[in-house]
Amino acid sequence: MLFFVPDEARKRNLLQHLGRGPLATPAATAAAARISGQGGVADAVWRPVTAPDVPLRLIDLGSLGDPADDATLYRLDRRP
Repeated sequence: MLFFVPDEARKRNLLQHLGRGPLATPAATAAAARISGQGGVADAVWRPVTAPDVPLRLIDLGSLGDPADDATLYRLDRRP
């Protein structure tokens, strides 16, 4: 799950809230104020909730994995 917020203050606040408990899916945040250069959101501007001190490029976010197993997701999709 990606959260793109307007500034660093909102990003820090969001990271604090997201880091309070376990998440069902990997999450990362980026602030528009940090986006510069030709790479834009593809650059290393994404901060994973699990390691907010390590900025990642958009293409590298897949390495965070997905803790939800397929059987659980299938059951959730079939709820009435």
